[in-house]
Amino acid sequence: MSKKREGGAGSNNGAIIICNIIIAVLCVVSIVTLLIGDFWKADIKLTVDKDTLITLMGSADSSNGSSDSSEEADNMAVGIKAAEEESTGMTMEDVLKYLDDDFKLEFGISLQLKGPSMAKSAFGQSKEAVQELISDQVNNLVDEVSSSVDSVVNVSIKAVIKMAVEEAKAAIKEELKKQMAESDISEEKMDEELAKEGISLAAIDTMIDNFMDNMGKMLEGDTQSCITFMQTDETLFKVARLACKSDMPSGYTDDELDAKAEAYIDDMIKNYNEMVDSFSIDGEFSSETIVIALLNQTGIMEDKNSSSGAKNAAEEEEASGEKKFQSMDDVKAYIVEKIMGAMGDEAVETAGTIVSVIGYFLLFVAACWAYVLIKVIIKTIVSKNKTVGLFFPRMFGWMPHVFFVGLPMLLIKHLPEIVANTSATDSQIETTSKILNMFTINVSSLTWISALCSVLLLVLLFFYYPMRRKAKKNK
Repeated sequence: MSKKREGGAGSNNGAIIICNIIIAVLCVVSIVTLLIGDFWKADIKLTVDKDTLITLMGSADSSNGSSDSSEEADNMAVGIKAAEEESTGMTMEDVLKYLDDDFKLEFGISLQLKGPSMAKSAFGQSKEAVQELISDQVNNLVDEVSSSVDSVVNVSIKAVIKMAVEEAKAAIKEELKKQMAESDISEEKMDEELAKEGISLAAIDTMIDNFMDNMGKMLEGDTQSCITFMQTDETLFKVARLACKSDMPSGYTDDELDAKAEAYIDDMIKNYNEMVDSFSIDGEFSSETIVIALLNQTGIMEDKNSSSGAKNAAEEEEASGEKKFQSMDDVKAYIVEKIMGAMGDEAVETAGTIVSVIGYFLLFVAACWAYVLIKVIIKTIVSKNKTVGLFFPRMFGWMPHVFFVGLPMLLIKHLPEIVANTSATDSQIETTSKILNMFTINVSSLTWISALCSVLLLVLLFFYYPMRRKAKKNK
């Protein structure tokens, strides 16, 4: 009988050891993913179409008269609008007018809370953790905006070209009215007259596509490609030639018209070079320098509350022609500084407390797994009863994922219904709904691994618990 019991115990121990190895692996994986991976991540996709932009512009115009608008925000808006007009000669309303009806821009933004930052807050470094978290989000946001600049610039430039083509067509119509002594010229008639000059609408569309291709090269640093295109494209020259006819005196010659068209294109090249210079930093032009130059032109770094010494320094810097932002790192550092300054010590402390509480919770869950891991190792090596209790990781291992991913996703899913049931007016609800429809938010986290491991422990328990109960009985 004694030998049978020993054989049964040995056989049981072998199965227990295998289960303990599985439990240890689950513990290690859970601890690592909780403390090292992305504790929380929100992937936000912003989709903007023409109707949404028109709605937002209307909302912005209606809010400009509100007495609640902050002076700083108004100054920012004025600065951006002035920068737009100075750099492109057109406003946002002009861009909207000439956008394609099927226009759509998509931006991807990722907001991340990393495990190490959360853990750091739990060890008395809450302020550093808050600043680190803000810095991470700003870095992600600025990088995403920089990567989307090409699309925005292409859309804006296409709108500018469309506006220029429309103005050229209007000038051509005026010239045809003079030549044909007619009060109105139909599109069909204008097409016929264009054909006589060797131009067609299809050729103009091809010209625009070719110009956009060269704009793409410009954003990659080849600023000469657009100049070469404007100097050599025959369709562009013919359109310029026709557009100049209305300004020519009677009795002009073909050579005089050609010279006028060449001067017109020279002005285009001049304006293009000025635009490139205004968006260049230290002679370098790229999508990144466009963002930096736009921020410099808005003058957002000017602080009205600064001391006279700081003002003098700023004036000296401006007089020397030195840009306030020299790189995207300067932009990121400035944004982080402004956010921290706007929050104030009390808000930073509150945020730090919240982050610390989450950090404590994260460490507690990791400790639940670590507790089982340590017991598994020790009992497997030295104890006759090699089984361990799995209560703590089963009870708490799933909570981070449910609390920080499951519940937020549930809220996001039902957010439109929540907005619809508020006391806001129909127009406010409609505007809010359109804004919400712009966003697609997906919240994720590596805490799903801890949750999955908790479920696996529950499954394992069906086999493990009878062995544990038997081991306790034998002991």
